[in-house]
Amino acid sequence: TVVVLVPEAGDTIQTMKAGLMEIADIFVVNKADREGADRIYAELLMLSDMYSSRWKVPVLKTEATGGKGIGELVRVLSNHAEFMKINPLAHEHAQKILEEECLDIFLSEVHSFLASRFKKGGAYGNTHRDLVSRHVNPYRSASELLSRMQWKK
Repeated sequence: TVVVLVPEAGDTIQTMKAGLMEIADIFVVNKADREGADRIYAELLMLSDMYSSRWKVPVLKTEATGGKGIGELVRVLSNHAEFMKINPLAHEHAQKILEEECLDIFLSEVHSFLASRFKKGGAYGNTHRDLVSRHVNPYRSASELLSRMQWKK
């Protein structure tokens, strides 16, 4: 996973750092000619040193409009592909991230689907009405919704 940041993202890195380090295999600071690029680059290098265990996460600078740093990025991508081939733990880590991403997307879609029906009316709407009128508690309401679901096997 290549995480591409721009100099303007520097202020938010501290709040995102643990999550970024979990997913990033390579960091790229694009628009490296802009003010703040050196600061974000230095912060990412420091984080890379602090959090790296399986693969030393490289931090690169690029300027996409001028093509600067693109050759190095291609070289690092190739090195990472080789690393993944020979390191089963890294491969398992990548699979875990993909599985978690799939589950997050799935749960988000299920949530959107159910939320829209819960508020629209019909059988789901009755459960909503009973809940907001406090005839049932949230646990009972959720249990009723689950019992009405048509789960495919």
